[in-house]
Amino acid sequence: MKEAATLVNPGPIPATGDRIRRAASRKPAVRIDIERLSLSFGATQVLKGIDLTVEAGEFFAFLGPSGSGKSTLLRAIAGFGPAPEGRILVGGEDIGACPPWQRDVGMVFQSYALWPHLSVARNVAYGLEERHAPREEIRRRVAESLELVGMAQFAARYPAQLSGGQQQRVALARTIAAEPRVLLLDEPLSNLDAGLRVQMREELLALQRALGITTIFVTHDQEEANSICDRIAVMAGGVIQQVGRPVEIYDHPGNEFVARFLGAANLIAGRAERDGSRGVRFRSAEGGFELSLTSDAALGGGHLMIRPQGFDLVEADGPAAAGAGVQIVRAVVRSSEFLGGVLRYSVTAERGVALIVDVRHDRGRPALQAGQSIGLSLRPEQALFIAS
Repeated sequence: MKEAATLVNPGPIPATGDRIRRAASRKPAVRIDIERLSLSFGATQVLKGIDLTVEAGEFFAFLGPSGSGKSTLLRAIAGFGPAPEGRILVGGEDIGACPPWQRDVGMVFQSYALWPHLSVARNVAYGLEERHAPREEIRRRVAESLELVGMAQFAARYPAQLSGGQQQRVALARTIAAEPRVLLLDEPLSNLDAGLRVQMREELLALQRALGITTIFVTHDQEEANSICDRIAVMAGGVIQQVGRPVEIYDHPGNEFVARFLGAANLIAGRAERDGSRGVRFRSAEGGFELSLTSDAALGGGHLMIRPQGFDLVEADGPAAAGAGVQIVRAVVRSSEFLGGVLRYSVTAERGVALIVDVRHDRGRPALQAGQSIGLSLRPEQALFIAS
C-alpha cells in the first residue's frame, strides 16, 4: 500500500538555467496552417470551413463557449476523432493522414490522464517507453522534464499523493519529455481553484517562452486567454468569429457575439447616421437615446458598444458637456454589485436604456444608492458602433 504524503507546493516552475536553454534548442518552432477544415459528427457539422494560421513559437488560444468547436479543432490537430475535410499543415507538412503518434504533437488533457499505479517518473517515461527509446535517453529526458516543471523532488510519488497543480505539472513534463514540435493544452486549468489557476497560467507562459514551442491553449475563460496568449481565435458555432491580439479584440470586436463574450459590454440596438457634413450620430431603436460617434464610424443598423468602465461619474445636474467631444448621459441607479476592485452599477439612462457602469472601489468611499440620480460622462472614442 502506498503511503500518503503531505501535499507541498513545489514552488514556481524554473524559467532559467542550463536545462531550459538546452530544452529550448531541441527543435525549431514551427508554424501551423489550417485550411478549409470541416468536420461533422453524423448529421451535425461542428467545424465549418476553418482557415487559420498559428505562427511559429506563438502562444495561441482557441476561446469560446461550450459547443463552439474549440476542443474539436484542437483534437483534430492532434489526430483524435474522425478525420476532417481540409488540410492541417505543421511546419509545411500535411499531417492529415498521419496517426496521432506520428504527428510530433504533444497534448495535455483537461483530466491530466495520469496512470494512478505509476510513479511520477514512470508516468513521464511512459510515452518514451512505448516508443522504445533507449533506456539512458529515457532517464535523461525524464530528469530534464521534471526539473523543467519543478517536480524533480517528487519523482517517486504517485498521482494520488499530489495536488491538482502538481498533477498538471507532471502531465506537462510527460508531454515535454517527448520533445514535440507543437504543444496542445485542452483547458488544463479548469480543475484548479481560482488562486492556483492564476499561478499556473503564469507558469505555463514562463515555460512556453523558455521552450519557444508553438502552443495552442483551449479555454472558455476570457481572463485566461487575455492574460497569457499572444493571439486569440474567438469561436462560436464551429466558426472562427475573430482573430487578433487580446486588446485588439476587446477594444474592437468584429460583431455582437464577440463584444458580449469578451467581457461585460453595454450593447444598444439602433442606427448610425450622418449628422451634418462630417459627423455621425447614433440613435437607439426605441428612439430618444442619442450619442455622437467618431467620424469614421460605420453607417447603418447595428449596436452601439460601451464597456462598463468607459463612463466617468459626474454631477447629475452638471453641464451638458465637459470638454471637447465629451457627452453627458443622465441616469438613475437601480442596483449595485461589489466585485472587489470595482463597484458595478445597473442604471437606467434616458428613454429607459439599461446600462452597467463600473466604478473603481476606494476604501471609505460610500457606494451610490438605489434611486440616486447621476451623470455619466462619455468620450466618443469609448463608444464603438458595430454594424450588423
